[in-house]
Amino acid sequence: MRTRKLREKVVKVSGSHWVAYATASAATMFAGSQSADAAIHYSGLLDVTMPGSGFHRVRLPLDQPGDSIAFEHRSSIFGFPDQWAGFRPVGRAGASFRGQGGLSYSYVNKLQRGEFVSHGTSFTNAEQNSGFGELAGVISGYFDSRGIGFVGFAFDGGAGKQYGWARVFMSGFSRGNGLKVLDYAYADPGEPIQVGQTSSDAQGTPALGSLGLLALGAAGLVAWRKRRSDGAS
Repeated sequence: MRTRKLREKVVKVSGSHWVAYATASAATMFAGSQSADAAIHYSGLLDVTMPGSGFHRVRLPLDQPGDSIAFEHRSSIFGFPDQWAGFRPVGRAGASFRGQGGLSYSYVNKLQRGEFVSHGTSFTNAEQNSGFGELAGVISGYFDSRGIGFVGFAFDGGAGKQYGWARVFMSGFSRGNGLKVLDYAYADPGEPIQVGQTSSDAQGTPALGSLGLLALGAAGLVAWRKRRSDGAS
């Protein structure tokens, strides 16, 4: 039996790609208030392509060494056509993705731009089954049609749960379910993030700086924090 050779690529996202958008802290302005600092880490546009043939895996970094997201593609298994594509997040203290568990595979959900990643009830432990959730296969998967889709994930590098998303372009079944990772982003521990969000003010959260937060007043600041808290619940 011919052995498939896995070709794994670890993608290094340079400092010029990562962009952390932070709101200024209001702790020095309001006695006893908590820090308003929050950051969303965005990869910038990428060009990570996995063809619809062969056995490939790519890993992309998250917050700490040992934390990552991975995509895998294989065109056959045990000599039979497979055209399978999958996704897996990894965190030192645990990781999961938006999706459902199945008998053989877990299935990754296709999310809509603008929804909060954390609001989904269907998170699947990334250690279930093979660890990878199925994006597309010969007869199944929510990403089996040609076009762009979003995956949602959560990971814990030891500082608490963090949420993120990744955007992929799928080539479709006729082209072997190959894929391209376009970009991804994740938020700091305990912070909300919406699908497709690349900065801390993309959900209407004001990136105002100290003077802007002061202009909100105490009541405005409380309401602003509540919106962020609701998004992270």
